[in-house]
Amino acid sequence: MAVAWLTLIKNNTGAYKTERGGYVRFGRAGSSDFLLFLHGGGCIHLEVKTSSGRQSKSQKEYQAMMEGLGHRYLVVRSVGEVAALFDGTGASLEDSRQPARRPLKGQLELF
Repeated sequence: MAVAWLTLIKNNTGAYKTERGGYVRFGRAGSSDFLLFLHGGGCIHLEVKTSSGRQSKSQKEYQAMMEGLGHRYLVVRSVGEVAALFDGTGASLEDSRQPARRPLKGQLELF
């Protein structure tokens, strides 16, 4: 029996333009780009930004709500930061909760 270690969901938000010119909005404003559901019940909300990208007000509100529920919320700015979640090398990942962007203590443990 195979065990899934991780389920990843691309959490799209946006709008669809109808034939009549109106819009149908979907998703929750500010929600993270990805949801990572981990074996054993953990959940990580992953927001992807460029090296200079900043969170919007609604993204900061969403982050506060998820962290208030005990979920992990991370902002990643490179493929290397995402790889640090999975590679087992002990590479640090910066924690988005710190305004000055300080590294986490140790590597994020997924499994």
